[in-house]
Amino acid sequence: MLSKISNNRVLSQWVQQCFHAAIAALIFVLSEWIFTITKPSILSITNWGQKFLVLFHGIIFFSAIGILSLLIQYLISLLFSQRARSLFVNIGSVVPAAFLASTILLMIDNFTYTVFRFGIVNSQGIGRGIYLIIYLVVFYFCFRFFSFLLTLRVRYIRLKVGVLLLIVIGTFFILPFNKLKVESIVQGSTEKLPNIILMSSDGVSASHMSAYGYERQTTPNIDDFKKDSLFVENNFTNSANTVGSYISVLTGKYPTKTRVLYPPDMLRDIDAFEHLPAILKSLNYYNVQLGVKHYVDAYSQGILNGFDEVNGQIAQNDTYIMFSEIGFNTTDSYFLSSCFDRISERLLHIFFMRNMVDSYELVTQNDKSTTNDKNKIENIFSIIDYNKEKPLFIQVHLMGTHGPKFSPGIRVFSANQEQTENRMTDFYDDSILYFDQLFGNLIDGLNSRGILDNTIIVLFSDHGMGSQVNTKTPLIIRFPDREYKGTIVNQAQNLDIAPTILSYLNIEKPEFMEGQSIIEPRFNNEPIISVGTRHGMGIQGIGWMLDENYLSPPFYQFDYINLVHCQNWYRLELEPPYNFTQGEVKYYLNPCSESELLTPSEALAIFKNRLTSDGFDIPSEIFELISTYK
Repeated sequence: MLSKISNNRVLSQWVQQCFHAAIAALIFVLSEWIFTITKPSILSITNWGQKFLVLFHGIIFFSAIGILSLLIQYLISLLFSQRARSLFVNIGSVVPAAFLASTILLMIDNFTYTVFRFGIVNSQGIGRGIYLIIYLVVFYFCFRFFSFLLTLRVRYIRLKVGVLLLIVIGTFFILPFNKLKVESIVQGSTEKLPNIILMSSDGVSASHMSAYGYERQTTPNIDDFKKDSLFVENNFTNSANTVGSYISVLTGKYPTKTRVLYPPDMLRDIDAFEHLPAILKSLNYYNVQLGVKHYVDAYSQGILNGFDEVNGQIAQNDTYIMFSEIGFNTTDSYFLSSCFDRISERLLHIFFMRNMVDSYELVTQNDKSTTNDKNKIENIFSIIDYNKEKPLFIQVHLMGTHGPKFSPGIRVFSANQEQTENRMTDFYDDSILYFDQLFGNLIDGLNSRGILDNTIIVLFSDHGMGSQVNTKTPLIIRFPDREYKGTIVNQAQNLDIAPTILSYLNIEKPEFMEGQSIIEPRFNNEPIISVGTRHGMGIQGIGWMLDENYLSPPFYQFDYINLVHCQNWYRLELEPPYNFTQGEVKYYLNPCSESELLTPSEALAIFKNRLTSDGFDIPSEIFELISTYK
């Protein structure tokens, strides 16, 4: 009889422990939800119904994890004696204590960053140890707190069992099981399967490259490279911002179509599956991205079924990819992975298991960019040497030319100078010279391995210096066996890169890609549209993000839309008072005749059609502006 009472007592304590875990998980999720919706994120621009749905799903999911872990402990305890079972139920306090201690640690970290601009991410040595001690002390008191609660009389047992059952049952309904599947779009012969390397460096203007006629010898290796390549004289970007630019390169879609321009923008729904890496993956390519965490990061920007590795992270180990493959939608996957990553990164850091990456410093401190760029080139060779069974697709983005201050690995033009201002020409030219040296190392490495003539190499830049869109950017493509070498004078755009690669592989361009292949006949200069934002803000420890104060309809993150046609550019401001301006592109080769140039009315009509087709509501003021030019 006493044994039965004791068993019932232990069982009720397990129920109580599960209830504690659910409450602690709720506190953790609610805290993270408030943090997420009050900073720039994809949840910032969703309606409140979607925000609360994400909160509900998060509470159910993390509560279920806590309950499941306690259920496993309970089943294990059944293998032991009665006394041991009582010990197991006390040990179960670890689960709710972990949730609550993690919440408190994140709150402390958020507070120190807000007040002192110091947190776990930039703690080293003793600082990491102090955070570790703080966490262990907090965890200990949380554990003691939940253990104490177990000694109290358990009440409302049936109600608590009902709540726990609802949580367990609820987990089967929060998975929408994403049914978005992209059918194979590969059509045509796929006999040619060369390696493909997309090499870009941040903010390189063609006007500062000797390969494009610059008076300084800034690109001697690229000068030689272009002799065996398809050289585009007049190329332009489709985005003033890195994220929007590289996503448009990979998807072949305008940023206005994908709504991806700047962190924390990310691909959603079908856009997450429609891109060049997915097509190459269907051809058995092994896809790798070497960029910058959070900025040039396919996982952060929501590319699904594309890359096998991104910035050293294997796809199967990325939490966003994991949740997406389970079946969660974009917003749920983003929030759940954010919760996991924020606490796991900090715990691994303070336990001296892995250094936490400060994305803000990676972009703002160019001395680190210089070192990272060199490492990326070395990583390319490691990837090539390790993966010899499959064709490789490698996208690499270097940051040494980013600015506004530069720390070039070579000091020729800036020798004996001090960098007293932003974007000083001599330092900028040296950063391009160092990029050229790294590019030369890449070519030498491919040549020494005997695979240069079985590799497509695309050299380009995300935008011009200082996020310019009305300046020419490099586009040079070397095909295997020097095919298609020559010069293209007609203007091209980064949006053309993916269709060109597919054309070489004899694969028909999918309907979703809006660029065109530059190795197929081109009869005229297509207008090139680009967009940009001016409202990014640097948040130390987090990175550069859109300022949520400007994420408002009708154009949200887009502050202007730009058009280049022949030697002229046209710009429409997408913030009141919606001004329209125009000018001339410097260093444009082979300008068009006056009769070929667009009128302001024609340029505005192109803007209107682009925005309308991509689902934007056009304010009446823009229609009035268009009418004034007719």
